[in-house]
Amino acid sequence: DGSRVHPETYEWARKMAVDALEYEDEDANPAGALEEILEAPERLKDLDLDAFAEELERQGFGNKSITLYDIRAELNSRYKDLRVSYRSPTAEELFDMLTKESPESFFVGKMVLATVIGITHRKPQREMLDQANPVRNDETGLWECPFCHKNDFPELSEV
Repeated sequence: DGSRVHPETYEWARKMAVDALEYEDEDANPAGALEEILEAPERLKDLDLDAFAEELERQGFGNKSITLYDIRAELNSRYKDLRVSYRSPTAEELFDMLTKESPESFFVGKMVLATVIGITHRKPQREMLDQANPVRNDETGLWECPFCHKNDFPELSEV
């Protein structure tokens, strides 16, 4: 049939086509009506799908309102992706997704509790070592490493 209408609802799609074309039920050729609707889908816009859904519900099919609107959308534009176009989240939306915090629960100045779960040290590369300048504390006479900030080296050569 060239659409994404589920086979279980073909009969409803045919009925929608016949009703949209205002055929008399005894004169109607449902398959032909559907072909006509596919060529001129704007004729579906005047259908009262809510009334059709109520009738289906009275007949015991349950609430099929969404299904009927989906059928009409498919017949209007076959295979069209009806989802909203993707847009990247804003910085605030991304923060909310990652932390589940809001501006009311997390703000500048808010005291937070944190647990350090790991510390890693990267060995300095040769160029960094050549540019490093250990600092001597005049009060203690000990040297401080500019990388790890350890400050208990008695000799410069040990830094």
